Amino acid sequence: MKAICLVKQVPGLGAIEFDEETKSLKREGVPLELNAFDRYAVQHGSLLADETVAMTMGPPQADEALRECLELGADRAIHLSDRVFAVADTLGTSRTLAISSSAGARHSTRRPGRFRLRSPLSSAGRT
Repeated sequence: MKAICLVKQVPGLGAIEFDEETKSLKREGVPLELNAFDRYAVQHGSLLADETVAMTMGPPQADEALRECLELGADRAIHLSDRVFAVADTLGTSRTLAISSSAGARHSTRRPGRFRLRSPLSSAGRT
């Protein structure tokens, strides 16, 4: 069985700051970490599957999350990164990840984490 774990970097809980002017989260200079639920999905996938693949979509620094996934037991890591993804909303992100995870070799299970820590928009999937 092959498991594909969809993972995301999120701001560290102690580092979340709100910008009053833009009414959004500050993203510049904020330390990022692998979403705790995604960490669990990778660990669980590596115990259950013959092959575990971690996949993320994001800027170059998302490589750090994939390196952590490899340390947690993932066999391979896939990073989808392109400037056109920068403007993707949750539906666009979900579709891109679905198409990418379905391409190539078939898999037995897809394991997204429970939800994103930075917002409750769970369009990318729930377990």
